[in-house]
Amino acid sequence: MTEQFRLARVQLVNWGTFDGYFDIPVGKKGFLITGASGSGKSTLIDAFSTILVPQSKIRYNAAAQQDTTRVRGRSRVSYIRGAWRRSEDPATGEIRSQYLREGATATVVAMTYRSKSKTYTLVAIFRLNAGQNSEDQVKTLYGIFPDEVDVDTFMPHLMNSLDKRKLEQQFKTASNGVTFTDQYSVFANRFRTRLGIDSEDAQMLLHRTQSAKSLRSMDELFRDYMLEKPLTFELAKEAVATHGDLRYAYERLEDLNCQIEALAPLPGLQHSLEEAQAQRAHAEGLAEALPWVRRAIEAAELRDAITTYNAQREAVKVQESALSQRKESQQAAVQRAYAKLGGIQGEGIKSLRDRIDREQEVLQARTAKATQLQQILGVDELTTERFAELKAQARRELEEGPAEREALDATWSDARAEKRQLEQQEQAIEQELVGLGKRENNIDQGFIDLRAQMCYDTNIDAQELPFVGELIDVLDSEAEWEPVIQRLLSNFAITLLVPEEHERAVNSWVNSRALGRRLEYRTVPAGATHPRRPKNTASLFHKIRVVKGAMQPWLEQVLASTFDYALVRTVEELEQQTQRAATIDGLERNVRDHTKSTRYVKDDRRRLGQRRDYRLGSSNHAKVELLRQALKEARQETTAAHHRVQELQRKRDSLQHRLEQVKLIAETEWEEVDHGGVEKQLAQLHGELDLLMSSPELQELNKAYEEASRALEATEEELQKVRRQITVAETSIEAAQARLAEVEINVEVDPDLFQELETKLRSRKRRLTRENINSLSDEVQAELDTTLKRAAQAITSTNTKIGNILTSYLAGWPAESAELRAEPEFAGEAINRLEALRADRLPEFRGRFLDLLNGQSVMHLSHISTQLARAKGDIETNLGPINASLKRSPYTPDGGGRYLQIEVRDNRGPEVREFQQDLREATAGSLSAADEREAIARYHRLAKIMDRLASSESADVRWQNLVLDTRRHVKFVGNEIDSDGEVYNTHVDSASLSGGQAQKLVFFCLAAALRYRLAGVDADVPTYATVVLDEAFDRADPTFTRTAMDVFTSFGFHMILATPMKLIKTLSPYVDGTIVVNYAETPQARSTFEFIDTHVG
Repeated sequence: MTEQFRLARVQLVNWGTFDGYFDIPVGKKGFLITGASGSGKSTLIDAFSTILVPQSKIRYNAAAQQDTTRVRGRSRVSYIRGAWRRSEDPATGEIRSQYLREGATATVVAMTYRSKSKTYTLVAIFRLNAGQNSEDQVKTLYGIFPDEVDVDTFMPHLMNSLDKRKLEQQFKTASNGVTFTDQYSVFANRFRTRLGIDSEDAQMLLHRTQSAKSLRSMDELFRDYMLEKPLTFELAKEAVATHGDLRYAYERLEDLNCQIEALAPLPGLQHSLEEAQAQRAHAEGLAEALPWVRRAIEAAELRDAITTYNAQREAVKVQESALSQRKESQQAAVQRAYAKLGGIQGEGIKSLRDRIDREQEVLQARTAKATQLQQILGVDELTTERFAELKAQARRELEEGPAEREALDATWSDARAEKRQLEQQEQAIEQELVGLGKRENNIDQGFIDLRAQMCYDTNIDAQELPFVGELIDVLDSEAEWEPVIQRLLSNFAITLLVPEEHERAVNSWVNSRALGRRLEYRTVPAGATHPRRPKNTASLFHKIRVVKGAMQPWLEQVLASTFDYALVRTVEELEQQTQRAATIDGLERNVRDHTKSTRYVKDDRRRLGQRRDYRLGSSNHAKVELLRQALKEARQETTAAHHRVQELQRKRDSLQHRLEQVKLIAETEWEEVDHGGVEKQLAQLHGELDLLMSSPELQELNKAYEEASRALEATEEELQKVRRQITVAETSIEAAQARLAEVEINVEVDPDLFQELETKLRSRKRRLTRENINSLSDEVQAELDTTLKRAAQAITSTNTKIGNILTSYLAGWPAESAELRAEPEFAGEAINRLEALRADRLPEFRGRFLDLLNGQSVMHLSHISTQLARAKGDIETNLGPINASLKRSPYTPDGGGRYLQIEVRDNRGPEVREFQQDLREATAGSLSAADEREAIARYHRLAKIMDRLASSESADVRWQNLVLDTRRHVKFVGNEIDSDGEVYNTHVDSASLSGGQAQKLVFFCLAAALRYRLAGVDADVPTYATVVLDEAFDRADPTFTRTAMDVFTSFGFHMILATPMKLIKTLSPYVDGTIVVNYAETPQARSTFEFIDTHVG
């Protein structure tokens, strides 16, 4: 027969409202604790728990805590201090507990167990010093005495402290078996060994049974009392805890990806920008070279033309030489023919011929002059009357001619002067463009040349001596304010900035020579810091940008102080300013001086907005583009002026020619054009000659003479024509040489640029001539202007896009503003940042993310998934020993000896199955860096699970309990097995049973489980027999109560029941001791007890 330990005695010192020492003997058969509600029954039960349950797992007043409407305010400290009510502190208004024991206090709880042969007393001692009211301040000592002990004897030893050594000296000997420890685990192991409690699980089952109250179903029994809370809850907590690292890694990876995505367009935009800049630079180079190429091509054409003219002249000169020789030979032939003719005909014929020749010459002269006059006058015939009228008109024109010529000459002279001026302007623009092409700034060439000479002589790099204008740009977004800003800073822009280390060298150089201009320069100290930006949003300072560099902080200081103009639109706004200010139209207002006078200035000597006058700008691209347009216009104006001069010259020549004609008319007499009389005289002379020439021989000689004369005349005409050609050639050579002197240049042009421009020109006309080169150059310039405009638009557009990207990036990641600014010039740094993110940070963050994704978070969820999958099997395994215990106890002794077996059935609902599926999808397989998209998708699936597991929302908490509590994933079914091993009856739930049958079924299983935990499979009764039920059967009917008590009794348990007084009569057959707990607050709050006899009557 198994020897059982039953609780025999309980002792309390200062436990809760049990103030002082209390000694309570416990009935051997059973023990009933009753009393009114709030009297202290549960306080007494909690005293048992403080010994039998680890402090971390105690649920004080556990039975009451099943009712969520009741206060959960009990703790070990509240019991030690004797908390008895809560009230408002009148000084602070704080709700505080009122204690029976405020100062230093000690509490002792002791439980004595007896078997037939042994006795053990378990003791828990607690102490709090004055002012200590927290759990971690409780001093604890546990003891086991192998006999009875009166614990009130401990109190003198606890007055000042809880000293283990003192107590051991007082109560422990080498042979009495008394042990003390301050560690509950050591204490528990010792008393479990002595009292026959198999394990801590059995210990905890006793604690849970204590609050079992009115059990109605096997599901309730096994889920709430028999089975431990599954590991899935702890795994879920661990998963949620470790998910923070994964979430942080994901957020960092996402943040990194967002940064990369934000910056990703920059390389393409930067490439486009560089292409546009290269295109612009190339077009600028072509435009710069075009005038010189045009001149070079024209010069080449002129040289070719001169060569051609020379060749033509030399060829014609050869013809002239040959014709001259032929003329000499023909003149000799004429003279010989004439001599022969004269020798035969005598002096009469010769004289007659001479007269005919003279008259013929007169006739030719008069006829030629008459023809000339007819052509001048536009008439077919001259008469004496008409000739007289014309001569009078000619005299009038001669009188008016000088005045008309003088006016025309004046106009022509003005036009020539204008043409020379325009040519000089064109040349100046070309020279300015050449100068700008060699530098990037807008500073006047004279200052650039002066600095270049200074730097050459002093051996200082020009970049170390910048002009202010080279370091300041007007922001693109503030372009409308640029004209007035350029005006305000124009003089400051040509201030030379000199680092302090070069001050002496520059001073010496400047002082030693006459500069020929005004030069202002300022030393720049090292170590200057950036100023505070002006608060006025209208400040000029906010509309410009200073180029990064060593001089930036100092220059910003000057701009923020000396040039802190407020830029406004209207005069009204201007007058309201308290600082220096200017309108957008250029009216400048200075601060009132000591005489309270306000000075206004408006300088319109140059029109506002003339870009040619701009001096600010780290780049001169805009100015170059403007000058190219100005050059185009200047060429057009020069061409027009040239045409005007040519037209006026034509008019002068025409007037001169007309005046010469009218002079000819005025000076000509009628006899000089009257050829009729001469013709009559010639006819008469020819008649006389014919009479003399009637001889055949004379006729033959005359014919030879005439033929020789005609041949000579033809040669003379041909010679005159050739000489005119020589004159034309020489005139062309002189004109070409003069033009060549004008256009020939000594500027070297890049051969590739020259070839490209020549190709562009020849693509329009295969033959380039002096006549078409200018118009073709204008066409090429127009094409280059279009290219430059497109490039400028592309650069502006791309810079805007880059600026917007950097603005957006810095708004999203402001920490990067230390190294980046939202300006296109920082695109390179941003691209370096992008490359670093991609090359270094992304693999690092992705690796960290994947390690965590494949690591703890997935591991925890995998464990949860595994636990859920094996839950039913594990529960069946855990219930195996209980089923073995049930098999040993007949369930229906009067019904053929049937025994009870618990069957576990699947009870998972759709939400649980869906959760398990989500777990499988979130944890299946390991992902590599190549699977980032799938990894992100898996993370979101996993995060969705984690968010619900971490949520404290009531719906999510309900879901957590549903999917994680594997005890609720199964249903417990009771099968009655007959002697043949067949299922005689199946109890799926209590609905099919009467109240008594259902209660018997549930408590039969509870008792079997307790017996298994406390006695093992083969024992008839448990070694540790005492079972405590708090608020036992307070809502049950008598039948249920008796059924439950019969079951416990049949399994050999010693029952201690805390229950309302209404159940005394029902429970009295099962106990041999009853106490009534009482509570009163006067004269002092205190719980007491008294024994009563429940068997009387």
